[in-house]
Amino acid sequence: MLDRREIIIPGRDRPSSTNVANYAAGNKLGATNDSHAVELWLNERTVGTRREYARHSRRLLAWLDSVQLSLNTCTYEHLRKYFDQLDDATLLQEHIQRFVALERQADFSRLFSVGGDEVVATPHRAARSRKIIVALFRWLQLSGYVSTIAIPKVNAIDNSGEVIDEPSDRTEKQREQLAMRVLADHQWAIVDSAIQQLDWQRESQSRCRAIAIWLLESGVRRQELATARLGAMQRHVDATDATPVWLWRIVGKGKKVRYVVVTPAMIDAFKRYRLAQGIAFFEDDPFLVPNVLGDDDDRPPDTFLFYGVYGASTAEDASSLVVQQHRRRSGARSISSTTIYNDVKSLAAAAATMCKTETDRARVSQLTPHWFRHRRALELTKRLSLVQVAQYLGHASIETTRAYSFEEEVDLARAILNTGG
Repeated sequence: MLDRREIIIPGRDRPSSTNVANYAAGNKLGATNDSHAVELWLNERTVGTRREYARHSRRLLAWLDSVQLSLNTCTYEHLRKYFDQLDDATLLQEHIQRFVALERQADFSRLFSVGGDEVVATPHRAARSRKIIVALFRWLQLSGYVSTIAIPKVNAIDNSGEVIDEPSDRTEKQREQLAMRVLADHQWAIVDSAIQQLDWQRESQSRCRAIAIWLLESGVRRQELATARLGAMQRHVDATDATPVWLWRIVGKGKKVRYVVVTPAMIDAFKRYRLAQGIAFFEDDPFLVPNVLGDDDDRPPDTFLFYGVYGASTAEDASSLVVQQHRRRSGARSISSTTIYNDVKSLAAAAATMCKTETDRARVSQLTPHWFRHRRALELTKRLSLVQVAQYLGHASIETTRAYSFEEEVDLARAILNTGG
């Protein structure tokens, strides 16, 4: 067992209140603070690497503590700044003088020194530290101790001291980008609760709730939802099953056509949205367009699912009568993708007020419509093949879909373990 004294931060041997709160929300480690979490990680390292990993971990924890951060409040930009300082002794010294209390500066400097000498910061150290910190964060993310964040790239160094470019890996780059656009399970639970609290009887809230449900259930892009038409909804009945299946025909990026299933939750949300707008809804044919255009108008009954009217930014700004009159006069237009974005940001703000920690509040408030797409993709990769998920989401390449799954890597690892390691 590793001696906890090996990873204690100079001047800080206390639990982090932020991390204790996050531990209660989803931490599976049983760690009470950052030092304890790192200790548990180090105990899983080999004896030969444990001391080096502990040294790099101590430096990171001390640096975070100097700017009043924890592992869970650390962001991409914080890590990028940290690695920059490891690469430049001048930047590191400036950081020590600015952020570290005078009585602690000597201990802090010794922590970043080599062989007891003065502070040493080199490209070698930054490159090596990045690899170790990446391993630490991935382990902590899988353990539920920290939320998912991306890790900044740092140039690798060869044995001659020359800076070399890291190998280009599209999937890994996409995974790093994806890591900045997902929520932890407990954070999604807060968002789901905020959706449930939106009032179906209020026009603006009913639209926001319906849009959130359609984004969540379908995983479509916001522009695809904004331009969705009733005529794109197709009813199919299998010969062996009388239950109808509704498919949504979408023309996505590159004019690529795909079909997305319309779930019962989506149909129910659409029903409640229409009723809140004062528009007829038919149980037997939920996407039937009522003939409200008048006998003198021979346009086909093909209108948008979610729409606004000219002279009003959204449907909430117009009464049902105005909407109907407008449709008789010149037809409805689709709701804008900007309105969808703003609705989701309003939802994010409401969900953020329900969070118990600053970390969760900051993360949830970043929610955008596309995050629902990422969530749906991650859910589907757990039970469908990558080919099926790629087809469903309309990905041009399966490489894009592969970023959502570690199935191939895990299968390879299990195969190695099953053959004796």
